[in-house]
Amino acid sequence: MMAIHKTEIFIKARLSQAGFNQVVIIKPKLPVGFELVYNQSMRQGRYGQMGFLLAQAEFKTDPSRQGKYKSLILASAAYYRPKIKLTDIDVSLYSQSQDYHKVLMAKLRPVVKELKQAYPGHDWLASADW
Repeated sequence: MMAIHKTEIFIKARLSQAGFNQVVIIKPKLPVGFELVYNQSMRQGRYGQMGFLLAQAEFKTDPSRQGKYKSLILASAAYYRPKIKLTDIDVSLYSQSQDYHKVLMAKLRPVVKELKQAYPGHDWLASADW
């Protein structure tokens, strides 16, 4: 078993170097009622073109079903303020620039690669918008 405090220091330092502003390490636990609300939203078709939300409902609503990715969650935040030229189009600013999922994943992948090397025997999964 790895020493959490030493690992936490390493992870926070590495994510900070990668441009993430906040990092927390938490046990996976969903808010009370999350499963009910999520499943109701899926039944009502509130997922637009993101059909994967429906396909992943069981995975997303019960952390115990997440197999090897259930021990700890590293949650981090990065300020994403793309440099864009403002237009008269009534569209969200973030949608007028590079997809933030791709931006964050490009920062996360090298960190996960380092974690896999530093802590063999543990599984690491990078995700932008769980």
